Amino acid sequence: MGKQKWYVIWQGTKTGVFSEWKEVEGLVAGVKGAKYKAFATKQEAETALGRGWEAYYGAVKKVVQEAIPFFQQSIVVDAACSSATKIMEYQGIDLATGKQVFAARYEEGTNNIGEFLAIVHGLAWIQKEKKADYVLYSDSLIAMKWVNEGRCKTSFIGAGNGSRIWEAIKKAEQWLAEHKFSTQVLKWQTEEWGENPADYGRK
Repeated sequence: MGKQKWYVIWQGTKTGVFSEWKEVEGLVAGVKGAKYKAFATKQEAETALGRGWEAYYGAVKKVVQEAIPFFQQSIVVDAACSSATKIMEYQGIDLATGKQVFAARYEEGTNNIGEFLAIVHGLAWIQKEKKADYVLYSDSLIAMKWVNEGRCKTSFIGAGNGSRIWEAIKKAEQWLAEHKFSTQVLKWQTEEWGENPADYGRK
């Protein structure tokens, strides 16, 4: 499980200190000018609540928020790879409903490969479901770069060509080559919004 986080809401439908991201999400989603932040301890959160949002939302924070806003209508993806079993898996969560909409599991791979496949799977799902107003969140800058370049630039060898994971990579690269997409792929802001909802909790 991931470490416990504490969340402060200065401006939302309700203010205070909260321990669950799901509750916070419901209290700030759609609120214009909502101000909230995650902290490592309850004491830090309570102190921050008293200090006010101005102490934490400087000019740099505002630029980040304007460049990467929070969208409720979105798919959030994440991947995990076990060092013990070598099994790699990924999933996509519809943030609007909180439900898992796709997932995959492979006998080998890496986190970055999983993140790459998850993003492409998410883009394909959004197109198929005609969710034109959706964005896609990932917390892997490497995988996002690979998607922009249309190629999974991994050094992983594994079972090599012909294996299931490599067939999946080729299929994803082919999809990117053959499809145009307008969906924004954005970085999930863990510090501001809490843990990625698609996270497997194995950190």
